[in-house]
Amino acid sequence: MKRWWMVAAALLLVSCSPKGVVIPTDPAHWDQLSSSTKQLSTEDRRLLAGYLVRQSLAGAFSGGKPSVPPGTTIGQAIAEQKKFEADATQKQVADEILKAKAAAQLASAEAALNNAAL
Repeated sequence: MKRWWMVAAALLLVSCSPKGVVIPTDPAHWDQLSSSTKQLSTEDRRLLAGYLVRQSLAGAFSGGKPSVPPGTTIGQAIAEQKKFEADATQKQVADEILKAKAAAQLASAEAALNNAAL
């Protein structure tokens, strides 16, 4: 019987968390999120803002409204933005490695050409 109360209390705490708040699909109602976002850390607010901006731009380029899927919570948006940023960082590192390899191959080819000309 005691476990039931503990589970209910845990669910109540999670449901009261600002990360459980659903993001409205209509950007005109995003200002309603301000009271919930005040409880978030600075980093989480930055991530949420990045997510909303990214969704707005995606909607603008697709010719429609921002593409926030219905039922998306603040916590899900933050997690998705973290993943997006991690993937972007990983791609940037891979691009830098590719550039370095290309520069090394070019330098090697130039050196071989210079040696052949002598």
